[in-house]
Parts: sequence; C-alpha cells; structure tokens
Amino acid sequence: MTYSTLGMSRTRLAMPKSREVRQELIFSAYEGYDSSKVASFLLTFGESVLRSGRALLRGDVFGPYHPLIQGVRANSIYCTVPVMFDSGLATMADSNPATVFVWLIPITGQEAEFVKSTGWSKFEDILERSSPDFWDLDRESVIEAKMT
Repeated sequence: MTYSTLGMSRTRLAMPKSREVRQELIFSAYEGYDSSKVASFLLTFGESVLRSGRALLRGDVFGPYHPLIQGVRANSIYCTVPVMFDSGLATMADSNPATVFVWLIPITGQEAEFVKSTGWSKFEDILERSSPDFWDLDRESVIEAKMT
C-alpha cells in the first residue's frame, strides 16, 4: 500500500543555494500494517517538514526515534528519489517551482547511523546489492546482513 501527502506542494521549501522546491511525500508498507497509524506517521512527518521550511534532500536521514509506527522495527526515515515507482512520478514540472516527490524509506537505527557516518551514496550501493524488502517495516538491517 502506498501513501502520499496531498497539499504539501502548496508550500515552497528552501533548498541550498537559495533555490526553492515544492514537495510531496511517498511512503509504502504492506497492507498488514495498520493504515491509520501509517497515515498518522506520514501526516506528522509532513507537518514537521513544512514547519522547518526546508526541503528534504536525497540522503537525508531522520531518527532513530522510537519506532516510526507503534509495534514495528523501523525507527528512522531515509529520503530518496522514488526509483521503485514509475519514472514519471519523480517530478511534476508543471508547478513553479517544480514539485518533487520524495520517497521516505523506513530504515533501522543501525542503517540511519551508517548513512550519517558513511554517506548516502554508499548506503544506496548497499541497498542495490542487497535488494531489501522496502515494504516490510520489520525487516532486518542491510548493514547487519552486510557485516555477517
């Protein structure tokens, strides 16, 4: 099941070098997860982005927190381009400035710390090689799998 914000793009968000962008957020999880809890998380996260006034950038990490959603293993968020979706979803150029769709990937605390210390490019390399189940909010860390 894929969830998306609707209306965040009414607000311009600041980017580096005095640029601006509009954004909407995408989050996916198996249908077995409580949809009201997933929607609540996405709403709360989206509101915090709007309050900050700062656009999410590829490689941004948030967390670790308590679990993102009560009862799941994932406790952090990784921001990236929506590569698992149709390529036309990434950017809506009809708006001014353009609206960019940000894929929020649920990750473990260990993965969040890895990105913070090593960088997003190496993390995305590991994601590509390990092909994790992105929709499973209880999946094992790809960092643990890489190290064993």
